[in-house]
Amino acid sequence: MVQDGSTVSIEPLQETHLFRVQLLINMHLSTVAPGWGLPETVIAKCLSRNPYQETTDPWVRERVTLCALQKQRVVAAAHLLRYGDGPEVNPYYQNVGDLACSLAWPNAGEAAATLLVRCSSPVRCLGSHSRVCLGRWGTGPSICWCTVLST
Repeated sequence: MVQDGSTVSIEPLQETHLFRVQLLINMHLSTVAPGWGLPETVIAKCLSRNPYQETTDPWVRERVTLCALQKQRVVAAAHLLRYGDGPEVNPYYQNVGDLACSLAWPNAGEAAATLLVRCSSPVRCLGSHSRVCLGRWGTGPSICWCTVLST
């Protein structure tokens, strides 16, 4: 439960955050497919390398997962990718920063907004020429956020 007025801190994903990230992911997943959920091991594996994305995953040079915490609890999370610039990378993906996925608890709007603002900085710091948000911003099962940010 998120309380109004509590301080939001943004931290890179730590192993201790994984259980709460799992709860967040599974809450969103269960609204689409009741009873479904992902174990921590699958989530951790997909954050370190996505074996289910055979085309674009090999192009990823860097990955960062950020967590928004209130009262030491994860209330929002975002996964950022930076694609390489080698000849094997599709030209549309070369040196692009991608907000691949981000989720928040429905009552964590302030934390979600803080995280979204912060997400543009790591992508810029990763040295990307452009930042493209190809993913979704979810604070509920039907909300999808997709845009291109100018540099």
